Amino acid sequence: MTSLHSDRPASGPAGSCDRARRAFCLGAIATAAAGPALAHPGHEGGHPSITLAVRLLGAQRVDDAVAVEIAFANGGLLPIVVRELSTPDGEIAERRLPLVLNAGEAVLWNGDEAIMVRGIAEDAESFPLDIATSNASARATVRITA
Repeated sequence: MTSLHSDRPASGPAGSCDRARRAFCLGAIATAAAGPALAHPGHEGGHPSITLAVRLLGAQRVDDAVAVEIAFANGGLLPIVVRELSTPDGEIAERRLPLVLNAGEAVLWNGDEAIMVRGIAEDAESFPLDIATSNASARATVRITA
């Protein structure tokens, strides 16, 4: 699982380190085809104790929906809140978000708990998926298998 993480200390006026602790960067998203990591512009750094890794394990068509299997992991020292997951048309069924991950905790959505994405064209081979946190977001291309 990949993550984006900074060892640079926060600098600037007093309190900037506290702001950095409250902020975090969506670490990385690897597509099912092991695509490149993506980060929200302006949030490439962050406090060294805060990391979030997101791994897309796969996506499979199920009737009129796509089941997406995703693993989230918090490799930092502070809790992380994942607040949004959407496709271009915004249709996601059966959400359990926002998801709160404590330090060192990981969660996997698969099988009966897979994220069900609706509204994807019947002949689509892929679609973009956005994941957002309190102050960061990233997009991955989900490749649909048969």
